[in-house]
Amino acid sequence: MLLMVSSSPVPLENGASLSADGALVESGHPDTSRGAFRFSPNGRHSVCLLLSGERWMIERWSIGEPVRSWPLSVPAAGFAQVGVDDAGTITVLTPNGSQHELLRIPALHEGTIQGPGQVVPALICQLAQGAPGLAMSYTDLGTIVWKLSTDGPPSPLITTHGTLKGGLSLEPSGRHVAFNRLSRDDHGEPVCLDTDTGILSPLVPDQQGVQILLTQPGRSQLLLAVGLPERPRLATAQLDPILLIAQNIVLLPPHVNDLDAVIRPVAFDTLGSALYLAVDRGVRSCMIRHRLANGFQEQVPMPLGVVTASGACHDGVLRFPVSTPVRQLTLATVSDASARRARLAVQPAGESVPCLSVRTESFSTPAGSVEALVYGESWTTAHRVVIALHGGPEAHWQAAFNPSLVHLANCGFTVIAVNQRGSTGYGHRHQTAIQDAWGGPDLADIHYIADHIATMRRPHRENRLMIYGTSYGAFLALLTASTQPARWSHCVAVAPFLSGKRLYSEATTPVRNLLNRLGGRTEITDRIGSRDLLRTAQALRAKILLVHGTADSIVPISQSRTLHQQLIDLRYGADLEFIEAPDAGHSPLLDQNGRSINHRIADFLGR
Repeated sequence: MLLMVSSSPVPLENGASLSADGALVESGHPDTSRGAFRFSPNGRHSVCLLLSGERWMIERWSIGEPVRSWPLSVPAAGFAQVGVDDAGTITVLTPNGSQHELLRIPALHEGTIQGPGQVVPALICQLAQGAPGLAMSYTDLGTIVWKLSTDGPPSPLITTHGTLKGGLSLEPSGRHVAFNRLSRDDHGEPVCLDTDTGILSPLVPDQQGVQILLTQPGRSQLLLAVGLPERPRLATAQLDPILLIAQNIVLLPPHVNDLDAVIRPVAFDTLGSALYLAVDRGVRSCMIRHRLANGFQEQVPMPLGVVTASGACHDGVLRFPVSTPVRQLTLATVSDASARRARLAVQPAGESVPCLSVRTESFSTPAGSVEALVYGESWTTAHRVVIALHGGPEAHWQAAFNPSLVHLANCGFTVIAVNQRGSTGYGHRHQTAIQDAWGGPDLADIHYIADHIATMRRPHRENRLMIYGTSYGAFLALLTASTQPARWSHCVAVAPFLSGKRLYSEATTPVRNLLNRLGGRTEITDRIGSRDLLRTAQALRAKILLVHGTADSIVPISQSRTLHQQLIDLRYGADLEFIEAPDAGHSPLLDQNGRSINHRIADFLGR
């Protein structure tokens, strides 16, 4: 089991990935991007940051009310953190030079939200996750917890060693708040902060390898992760209201803790009698309602999508953030009473949802079944078909909104996003198939699937396909196009590297650690030979588009520049294009010029 808390896996590894995530994700509307949701302690209100066109907004989603939004006019608005309390008062924390500014916005506020706000004299500062009246700042010496006032400047409540993360209310009054304290040696412990006295005490005394994940303030219920980091397990506990420690710690049964899947705790139900868990299986999330008294488990039907973070219950209604292939982000709701189906919230006024077919399909290969997301019309009849390869390689395509793939589908391409061997999300054997074999089993899967698709397409259709990849997927796309040259008409490679060995010579220490751990420099000895793009490039016949950010710290742009020069030397001519994205990092499609690059990619594939 891999346990997910918010957007980070627990336990965390000190490694790197050849793919990156953006802080904001686009919604179904082409001019809208929405950040992560934060919930009030009682679960009635939630808030998020919204980019609408070129204007930053704050949205509040409250049960029984229409979605409200306010323009946000402060410096560094795109880096704002937002929170909300049980009365609907919104907290906004934004960086300003070497300090942060704090704004408290009443529930009935009208008009633009603007500063100046109260100053928090800290360079690194964070709002508490579920206690909107607190913030934490960090120094080399430890953590300062700040108490946030509605009518005065923030005041330091306590200074403590280690790094305090989280911040979950332990009872409805909000007086006592739970944190996870991480020490320099990465050992952690849950602690309880009395916000009246500033006293900090252990929440789970005399136990190591424990973190707190969820609370149910009205019922004194706690959800813990125990056995960290070697063997994480979920356990429930009761908060002793007098001693303020966790008691009656009980492991969840094996049919939960032994799942070979990624589990994300979402929320306790209103009565504290059941626990909602999101389980990622392949491309999608499933929602499970686990009854604590008898261990009975029921699945809550979900639309095709991915649960992105924890949620909250209020008066029998569970709400949690979901991303779907055509909609990102939004809230889904489940009734405690029936738990029959999760329903997506009504989209805010003025925000449309693309009318686009997205579905899952399985492709059989000699090594087993491979799952894919298919965007657009059937690939058997589509005029233009693009096979898309993800980065990582420790990653996989998920049924979450991907602006690049949706844009291609809206331009008339059928996109097949394949989770070939080496992808995460399908168990240990599938993921480790490319250990010491980059460009081996995964390349074989793509060859086989491409041959199958070409064979099954109707005779009057173009049988040559297009291939698109990012990072590791860009390396694999170019390798596929050069080892199966007659099959491909176009190849788009975003932030590719030339080979594991050539990347290692230029890579940072975290990337070198990843290459060492996954065996990315190991040579494969078969009929294809070395997986070095400078060697295989001479066989390329497809039109090639290279895209790379000039500030890429994961895969240096020199990798693409070297390949580009090699193709020029091979007299590639008009069938070769190279986009250098100024100041962009490893994910140029998520950068400020990402939308225009997506348009250029679609134009290239259309020629």
